[in-house]
Amino acid sequence: MILAEKAPRFSKRRGAFFRGFHLKNRWNPPVYRVKEVYDPAWADYNKFIHSNGICRQGGENHDTEKLQADQSADRGLRPGSSGEEGKISKILPCGAEFAEDGQTLDAAGLTLIPGLIDMHIHLFTGYRQEAERDTLPPAGFAYKCLEYAQFLLDLGYTTVRDVGDYVGWPVLSLAKEIESGYLAGPTLFTSGPILCPTARNTSSVLSEPIDGADDARRMARLYLKKGAQFIKLYGSASMSSPVGEVGHPIIEMDEIQAAVRVTRDYGTYVSIHCHGSRAIDNAVRSGVHTVEHASLITEETLQYIQENHLDCGIVPTLSVLHQLVRSADTNPAAARVAKLLDQIHASLKNAYRRQIPIGWGTDVHMAEYLAHPDSEFRLRKEKLDFSDEDIIKQATINSAKLMGIDDQVGSVKEGKIADLLLVSGDPAQDIAVMYQKPVHVIKKGRLIR
Repeated sequence: MILAEKAPRFSKRRGAFFRGFHLKNRWNPPVYRVKEVYDPAWADYNKFIHSNGICRQGGENHDTEKLQADQSADRGLRPGSSGEEGKISKILPCGAEFAEDGQTLDAAGLTLIPGLIDMHIHLFTGYRQEAERDTLPPAGFAYKCLEYAQFLLDLGYTTVRDVGDYVGWPVLSLAKEIESGYLAGPTLFTSGPILCPTARNTSSVLSEPIDGADDARRMARLYLKKGAQFIKLYGSASMSSPVGEVGHPIIEMDEIQAAVRVTRDYGTYVSIHCHGSRAIDNAVRSGVHTVEHASLITEETLQYIQENHLDCGIVPTLSVLHQLVRSADTNPAAARVAKLLDQIHASLKNAYRRQIPIGWGTDVHMAEYLAHPDSEFRLRKEKLDFSDEDIIKQATINSAKLMGIDDQVGSVKEGKIADLLLVSGDPAQDIAVMYQKPVHVIKKGRLIR
């Protein structure tokens, strides 16, 4: 894929100027040329394209703004083929002559941004009603994973990290089929089922038991041998647990440390489910890389991360917490969580102020995503007061960095995979742009829709 820019053409509004991109695809679908606008008042081009990775559009002159789709010469190649196709190979002056002819899609008023990344999802929860889970045969979960993955791709999530697979490991199989090109979907990363100590109020549907450091070490090795790309531990009680201290620790530090040592030897990391402050602090001091939820993270723990320059970030999941609060009629834990929401918001705001790396996660079932697809964007803006620009970064480049794949995705840059979205408006100025589906989704250079 080739991104080609042309010389600036100034519009009347605040000196905004046009840039064009020519996107060359590695599969048999087309080559794309995108012309778009960004405002130099926001960032200079080189810093913007290589660091922030968000291409803005604005101005009044949209008569020449088009998405040009030309048929590629690379016919017959499928997703996952070798070579540089499907990546952004160059950024060149737009206006270069191209021999290919093709159809044109109007991109006037749209903004080109990197594909979104959801770092915290459970694809096996792709059912539309909770009652379905109890009646599905094991093979049925594989179809629900596929349905959910393709639903997320349609929303613009081109990369998805599954942090707790069904015990039959359907996501691992699905990830391989998507990578081979036999199925359409986002790029998937999976931990396999969660490794969880024996504890009350934990689910056997998405976890395997570990008890003791030796057990944690053995299971982490087994998972990595099976194909897990990282290890997920269950570090605290669930927020939906109706008894005991909210989010109290359920795993010992030596168990966490054993898994951490194994993953470091394999060049990967440990992610851990933690809501309560004691559990979060234990996990951070034991060397985990991402703390999922991090609902009640304390100033002391944040200070420890910064003072020790730890390679550690958090993945808040406001969507699932607010979903839990709305379920007061059926969930006895909802009232207790509702009383903690202000404290949770304050804790996450403090992490943001301290510039702790923050990734993007939702943790909701597909039924909730269908009902409230914009929930995480709204909540981070309205409840946490995150800036629009930082919210977009959390859903793209920040998550890519936490996953260790920022050399591949997360921004629009030469050599990176062409996972791109065209959205209606400028989300860096108005995050409400992300409350609706993107106009176009491009996955590895292929126009999905």
